[in-house]
Amino acid sequence: MMIIQSHQDIHKIVNSEIKSLVEMRIGQFLDTCEIDPFEYSQFIIIDDSDHPREVEAITGGSLSIESSLECSTDLDLHPGFEFIEEHATCYELLYLTGDSGSGIEIIIPKSSGIDHEISAFCRFHLSPCTTPTEV
Repeated sequence: MMIIQSHQDIHKIVNSEIKSLVEMRIGQFLDTCEIDPFEYSQFIIIDDSDHPREVEAITGGSLSIESSLECSTDLDLHPGFEFIEEHATCYELLYLTGDSGSGIEIIIPKSSGIDHEISAFCRFHLSPCTTPTEV
């Protein structure tokens, strides 16, 4: 798991498409706010060694499809994230952590080594008409 906590950390991102996505999201944040996005946001890039429980410990949300099914049948439950967007090389998952708009942006590469439960969770929550977007 790579945690991007400052502008200086962005150069550590090896995948150029994921790096472009993070830079684009930071730019969008700066277009609407005149504060450092890292004061309110955290970017996390999942890697092959990460387990769903590690991600859940950071977000406070479940990455279980079973809990997602419970949410879909119980209107009082919510899966905890704002959106999942599919890109050509990754999934983008956003959790809001406060009323101020603070959040955790999780990038999940489409890699065969990524835990299948994490990938399945992302695919499960995509709408059928969602097509991958390019950065």
